[in-house]
Amino acid sequence: MAHKMPAFDLDVQKACLFAALVASAQEHGPKEAESIRFLMYPSEVRAAKAVKKGELKLVPITDFAKLVNKSATSKHIITDGKLQLYLEQPNRARDPKLSEWRKDIVFAAFWWVKMVESNDEEDINMKPSKVTRDGITFPIFENTKGLKMHDKLVALDASPAKKART
Repeated sequence: MAHKMPAFDLDVQKACLFAALVASAQEHGPKEAESIRFLMYPSEVRAAKAVKKGELKLVPITDFAKLVNKSATSKHIITDGKLQLYLEQPNRARDPKLSEWRKDIVFAAFWWVKMVESNDEEDINMKPSKVTRDGITFPIFENTKGLKMHDKLVALDASPAKKART
């Protein structure tokens, strides 16, 4: 009977989406690892060295459980054209001491890029983009300008402003 259970089909589709995300993270991860540094207070990511325009691609890698049908916190979507899931941010390390970090902490610079509302071209050096891998489409950030060492990674938040309750 297990072969007729729709829940298994959904899990297999979800695993395929996740596999494409992981493959992309493995492809771009070495450049990310050598090019950026995480800061805890404030939470941000900065260039660890000079990076040429378009060389840095940040993939929204997350935990498998963070691929969800509905999300109140994320607008990032991964899809194969049939199944569409939201990518939620993985749990962050809260303590600056490496020895205090849980083993399941995922560090992905995508989730640490500073989002700004004003279109100040001077500060913005990352842009959201989409990539398709094995028929699966998901968001990435890529640098729109050359980065100098210590530049903060900043992108324009293009999501619509939330209306205040009245």
